[in-house]
Amino acid sequence: MAMLLLALLLPAALHASVPDADTEPVEEVPAREACWSSATPDIALTESLDGLEWQCADEGEARYSLAAPRTVLRFDLAEDADAGLARYFVTSRSPFVTLHLAVEDADGSLRTSTLAYDDLQPVMFDGQVLAELPEVTASSRTIYAAVDSPVSPVTMANARLSADDPGNQPSAHRLLLMLSFFCGMLVMPLMFTPAFLRALRSTFVIWHTVLAIALLLVIVVQSGLLLYFVDISPSGLDMATSALTGITVAAAGMFAYSFIEEDKLFRGFRVLLVLAAIWALAIATLHAQFPFWSRETHQRQYIIAYLPVLWIYITALVDALLRGSRAAKFQLVGWAPLMVLAAALIVNQWHPVELPVDATTLFYAGCVIEVMAATLGVSDRFLALKRQADDARDEAIRAERISESDALTGLNNRRFLDEHFEQLREEGFTSLAALDLDHFKSINDTYGHDVGDAVLRAVGKALNRVFDIDTIPIRVGGEEFAMLMRGEGIRERAESYRRAIATAVADLVDIDRAVTASMGLVEATVADLPETDFATLYKRADGLLYKAKEAGRNRLMVERVMAFPRPGAAAKRPAAA
Repeated sequence: MAMLLLALLLPAALHASVPDADTEPVEEVPAREACWSSATPDIALTESLDGLEWQCADEGEARYSLAAPRTVLRFDLAEDADAGLARYFVTSRSPFVTLHLAVEDADGSLRTSTLAYDDLQPVMFDGQVLAELPEVTASSRTIYAAVDSPVSPVTMANARLSADDPGNQPSAHRLLLMLSFFCGMLVMPLMFTPAFLRALRSTFVIWHTVLAIALLLVIVVQSGLLLYFVDISPSGLDMATSALTGITVAAAGMFAYSFIEEDKLFRGFRVLLVLAAIWALAIATLHAQFPFWSRETHQRQYIIAYLPVLWIYITALVDALLRGSRAAKFQLVGWAPLMVLAAALIVNQWHPVELPVDATTLFYAGCVIEVMAATLGVSDRFLALKRQADDARDEAIRAERISESDALTGLNNRRFLDEHFEQLREEGFTSLAALDLDHFKSINDTYGHDVGDAVLRAVGKALNRVFDIDTIPIRVGGEEFAMLMRGEGIRERAESYRRAIATAVADLVDIDRAVTASMGLVEATVADLPETDFATLYKRADGLLYKAKEAGRNRLMVERVMAFPRPGAAAKRPAAA
């Protein structure tokens, strides 16, 4: 989008930012406003001067015409002996064929030079070029500049004389700092591209990267900052600018195409965005290859060719906003400053006005705002997808917990043991207690299953002590429970759990009998039994549980197992608590 505006508005921006003599006193040479006239290239400049009809600013506003193949500018120098001598002819970088320069002294003598467009030296910053004048002396009174086949009136409108290279002035150094800041702002979002691409795996991240790089290169090329790194001709800079125009406009359209949510943009606009991107590349290619085609109307045709692209982008954005697109809001923030500047400069193409602020600086700032807004949009999408992923993960965890939890008591179930037993053993849960309620069947038969369920819920509360992180209670099935335990005082803690059951049932269930439990506890360390699985260990604990029932119920039987006996060998006698 930003490059689209550059393609449309660069000539106007340069015209709107003609340096003011009051703000650049060092480089300007005192001279009246340039007068101009049309001429033919068939006659040498020095031979045609006497027959030219001049139009000067004091005769009305100078409107430069491209109808003639040659436009001649006349600068009348001040006669002040203290005035600086002109050394350079400076103008905006815009293609033409040939530049003829002539310096006339008070005695009528002329010194001339002729340069092709690529013989001019690009100026560091502000899209200007300069040509060294023939020798200017204190007796020089007039300087003529004849431009053959200019493609834009800005060549004449921004022409001036300078005593020094504008790129070496303090103002240019301040601009360098500003450009460095803008370039840094454009580079910063690129640092997040690998993370965004890895997390989002979406094409809009790629288009955002292309857009940011292209806008960065736009500033580097258009400002002349590129000249610090490579030696390039004015036409090379023009072609680079045209190429970046097409690339950036296409990237802006494809970013919008892939970034705006699927259900928030009319399908037809998506097709138009792709076609607009292709059209923009075609325009840029033709503009770069044929800069002198239809020379008199070339610039306006170039602008008109881009207007459908601008219309598609704006209407697609409006459609997405009306459909409630969140992504389009970030697009609006990024495009709005440049759209406002576009409106002012498009009007300026047909009705020139002086802008209150330098348009080129506003354009650079707009490029940064666009990329930063797009980066925020990508970050927002990244966070949204992360929230979705987190929600999905949390939902999966909840589903897993539900599948591993007993609905009646809230304790872990047998599936939890099957899934996590090995891991819990490695974490130190090496002791296993098997627990069974005494005479539970008679409770169901006497009081009904509702009371039986209430008893089981009370048992769940008794076993589920939040503060005891070294005990994991499990409902194995029916009135059968188990506990995985680690830490110190396992026997005493197991007995306290067993006794707590009777208290919890008495407190929570309206029943006129005591409910007790029997328990079997096996202590077996990983070092002693590294290959023990849950089924083997539980079978041992369950055997102790039944021994507790045979011994009279309501008691704990404990055994420390160092190794399981071979089949037929005598088992170690368990100890009763």
